[in-house]
This record gives sequence, C-alpha cells and structure tokens, in this order.
Amino acid sequence: MKQVAVIGLGRFGMSVAESLSENRCQVLAIDNDMVKVKQAQTFVTQAVQLDAREADALKAVGVAEMDQAVVAIGSMLESSMLATMVLKEIGVKYVVAKAVTKLHGRFLEKVGADSVVYPEMDSGRQLGRHLAKPNILEQVEFGADHGVFEIVAPETWVGKTLAELSVRGKYGVSVLAIKTAPENAGSGVTYEMNISPLATTVISGKDILLVLGHGDDVEKIAK
Repeated sequence: MKQVAVIGLGRFGMSVAESLSENRCQVLAIDNDMVKVKQAQTFVTQAVQLDAREADALKAVGVAEMDQAVVAIGSMLESSMLATMVLKEIGVKYVVAKAVTKLHGRFLEKVGADSVVYPEMDSGRQLGRHLAKPNILEQVEFGADHGVFEIVAPETWVGKTLAELSVRGKYGVSVLAIKTAPENAGSGVTYEMNISPLATTVISGKDILLVLGHGDDVEKIAK
C-alpha cells in the first residue's frame, strides 16, 4: 500500500489527503493547526500537529519512510520552500509541491521539488488520484463505483489481441478505444484513436486504453 505524507491542510491539502485515502493509500497528514489536524483524523491513517520545517519532528513521525510527500502549504512561500528542502534532505524520494506563482514554482524546483503544481481544490483531488494510481491517466466517474478510465496498457497485454486477452470475460471491463502512438514516436507524440477496436487488434507497448468498468476491476488491471 502506497504511503504519502501531506503537509499543509488547507483546502488543497485536505482534498489531496481525502482523495488519497479514498484510493486506499496510507496517508500521514501534517499541519500546525490542531483544528485542521482533528478534521483530517476522521479520514486519514494518521494526522499530527507539528512544524514541517523541523527535520527531527518529521523523522519522528515516520515521514522519511514515506513513498511520496505533498507540500500543500502554498500561500506561505518561505515555509513551503523550507519544508520541501527538509523533505528531500531527510530522504523522501518524490516530493510534489504546491506553488502560487511561476516564480514560486521555480524556487521550489531549485530547493528540490520533483514536481510543482498550481492547483485549486479540483486539481487537488486529481493529484491524489494520480499519486495513488499512476497508471490510470484520466477517469470519468459514473456514480460511486463505475466509470471510463484511461490507462497505460499493461505489460502482460502487449503483443496479444483483445480476443486472446478475453478482457470482458477475465477482467470484467470493456475496451472502448485504443490510443496508439506511431512507431519511433518521441515526446509530443500525437496518438491515433481506434474507436471500438476489433477482437483481432493487437496491443502495443505504447498504447493507451479507454476502458469502461468498475473502478476496482480497472485498478487491478492498471497495477
């Protein structure tokens, strides 16, 4: 199970923490405001009050062992940069930091942020889903459980036809379309869309699949 620390429980940080929790991640939520900490305790694995600029305090609650960390402080520029720097110093491998301006974002990158985002609440939930399920690129939900999901073609599917895979029978989902990149495509590639692919369609290593089904079934495939 993926472990993620979320530092800063404003609107954005709270939405990221909630989304990660909904996607079955272990979430350690951190803020210096006890009211926000208590609010997060209702849905995250653990929530603590501390100063995220203090390396020893972060180590004491296990942040150094987290898979990823999200610095959602945002409005306090100095604090967000110091927290980002400390997280990298204590060994967190991947740090996503929230920025409020492009200049702020450049400073965050200089102090070690692996990724910088410029979000509001909706993109906070999107970020949470992306961190929890990196192989699910996009999703459109139909109710609480079902939806259309854009996923990276699983390695075990590459070189096989849809008929050989028996996607509907084995996995309980339907492949609505396949986005295929031309051979030897580099960055900025333009995908070709194959709507309602035939059973004889062969999956390639660069394919992006649009599948319809239950979220749990799609998550199993994406893993």
